[in-house]
Amino acid sequence: MAFVIIGAVGAVLLVFSLIFDDVLEGVLPDGDLLSLPSIAAAMVAFGFGTAVLDRQVGLPVGLAVTGGSIAAVVAALGAVRASRAAIGMATDATPTSNDLLGATGRVITEIPTGSTGQVLVRLGGQPVKLTALTGPSGPTLSTGTDIVVVSVESSTKVTVQAAADFWSAN
Repeated sequence: MAFVIIGAVGAVLLVFSLIFDDVLEGVLPDGDLLSLPSIAAAMVAFGFGTAVLDRQVGLPVGLAVTGGSIAAVVAALGAVRASRAAIGMATDATPTSNDLLGATGRVITEIPTGSTGQVLVRLGGQPVKLTALTGPSGPTLSTGTDIVVVSVESSTKVTVQAAADFWSAN
C-alpha cells in the first residue's frame, strides 16, 4: 500500500508541477534531473511500478523495489527528454507589419476617398483591425467590401484596394 501512496503523491506532484512550474522555478536547483517534473515522474513510476511488481506479479519486495527503481530512472530520463524536446521545438516566426503586405480582409468602417476608415485582416492567424486609406485617387470603399493591402504605412495604418479591382488589374 505504501508504494501506491508514493505513486499517487508523485502523480499529484506531477500535475502540480505542470500547473505551477513558473512559480516553483526557483525552489529547486537548476538541472534537468532535479526538475520537479522529472522527480514527480520518477515517483509515479517507482510507486506504481513497485506496487504492480509486488502485488500483481508476486515478486519479492527486494526485486519489486529494484524493478520500480529501474522504472523510476527510465521515467525521469523520459521526462527530461520530453522537456528538452518541448524547449527546443521550432516555432513559426513572429509576424511583423511587413507581413501585412498582400493580406486580404474586409472593410469594417467605410473608407471615403482621400480619408481613412478601418479594415479587418488576418495576421498570423489572428484578426487585426487597422486604419486604412485607399490612396489619393482611390474610390470610396463601403463597409463589407473585400480588400487587399497594397502598402504598409505603419504597424497600424495600411493602404488598401478593393479585391475585385486588385485581382482584375494584376
